[in-house]
Amino acid sequence: MSFCHRLFFPFILVLLANLSLQAQFADLVELSGLDIRSPEVLASGDLDGDNDVDLVLSYDEGRSGILWNEAGEFSGEIAPFDSSYLLEWVQVGDMDGDGDLDLFPRFLNFSANAWLRNLGKSGHV
Repeated sequence: MSFCHRLFFPFILVLLANLSLQAQFADLVELSGLDIRSPEVLASGDLDGDNDVDLVLSYDEGRSGILWNEAGEFSGEIAPFDSSYLLEWVQVGDMDGDGDLDLFPRFLNFSANAWLRNLGKSGHV
């Protein structure tokens, strides 16, 4: 390898890596039909096993639930969690090794460690 190749090769690799990592996005798509205030996505994952990403949301000052994605379209309705629990954050993972994603939440008003087992049925965690 010549001196020039050794000098410029690392820069060319970095340039190519940056070009290939740049994502292309379409126009902004609104989530229509949601009657909620201040939504915040706490976690995402394929919770119902249909190969699209569902969202765990916190909204309306303490309420929380799952917004199901059905074939690339969000349902417009949130499946709420029990309103007596205030969700602070949540992690998604297969806690019991059965192949579906479970939720490991942190509630503001519930001090015990707990997780929500995914029952493996569409629309049920």
